[in-house]
Amino acid sequence: GYIVSHQDKHMLGKQFIDTAKMTELYGTNSFSMIRKLGSDYLLSTYLDPITGWTIVEEIPAQHIFGVLKQVNGIIAAILLSCLCISLLIALYQSQRISKPLSQLSQAMNTFDGQNFISLPTETGTMETDKLSQSFNNMAAEITHLMETVKAQGRQKRAAEMNFLRAQINPHFLYNMLFSIRCTVEIGKTDQAVQMIAALIDLLKSTLKRTDETISLEEEFESTRKYLVVQKLRYGENVHFEMDLAPETKSCMVPPLILQPLVENAIFHGLEASDDADLIVVTSELEGSDLLLTVADDGAGMDEDTLTRVCNNITAETNGTEQQCDSIGLANVHNRIRLNYGEQYGISISSVPHIGTTVTIRLPTQYPQKSQFMQEVQNYEGSDC
Repeated sequence: GYIVSHQDKHMLGKQFIDTAKMTELYGTNSFSMIRKLGSDYLLSTYLDPITGWTIVEEIPAQHIFGVLKQVNGIIAAILLSCLCISLLIALYQSQRISKPLSQLSQAMNTFDGQNFISLPTETGTMETDKLSQSFNNMAAEITHLMETVKAQGRQKRAAEMNFLRAQINPHFLYNMLFSIRCTVEIGKTDQAVQMIAALIDLLKSTLKRTDETISLEEEFESTRKYLVVQKLRYGENVHFEMDLAPETKSCMVPPLILQPLVENAIFHGLEASDDADLIVVTSELEGSDLLLTVADDGAGMDEDTLTRVCNNITAETNGTEQQCDSIGLANVHNRIRLNYGEQYGISISSVPHIGTTVTIRLPTQYPQKSQFMQEVQNYEGSDC
């Protein structure tokens, strides 16, 4: 039980522990972890069979596991570095592939033939490059086709509008000349001369006009001139009232949309009734729509006749061969729908022996700001 060797020379020769107690506590040829003075130690014992000496070692745990912890730290740092590098490489690769695909998906979602933005065709991956190139080619072709279709649509619409305007002009002239002829036949030469002069003035202001739209004030003035011509023919059998709402004066409308309705009211309304003589033309705003009405106190129509007239206008609009009683109604209805869409056009209400009211519904449109301001300046600078 005496210490024969120790790192501390002061311990030499001292009795450390009884050998039996030593063997009981720690055994022979064994090791265990002990706690001593707040630190961990590895205690190992070894019995030398030759000398009978027991070798006891107390090694601080930090000396044993310090290197292991250092190695573990190095390994953890290496693994963390590898993980970060792998994440960066994966992120780069995913961005390299997913970003072009995301751009392609967004372009597909937003592409409408007008807001097409060409995608880059070189992204570094063969698959996405091919997809982008294919999409660019497809989108460019679709855009070209859409522009072609739009151009053809505009040409078709212009041709249809020109046809309708060409259709209304001879019809209008025929009825005007017929009225002049009737006036001459009954011997009213003075009225006929006035009618011819008024017709010439009317032709200058209407038929020579090539604008797609004119102000409602101009349209009312042309209609008033036409009514003056008809009053020269019919005398006291025709009276008219025109109420142009101030807020609608500058609204833009297609030319010659009121005159056919007034003409129809005279020939099919007033002439068909002995005691009818009044035509009222009005304008008003209803929300974002412009309403124009032509009303007469003529013969009116029963329900069957009204239904037939309305169906004939619709049939004419749909391009069928069904003939309309009045070319003017169908012509105006066609032109309005070609210009503004199927939600606009003509509607008719009528009561037998009371009269007929024809209403035109149009979107409210004003001239360009510069033109409108010029009109305001001209008005402010006038003597009125």
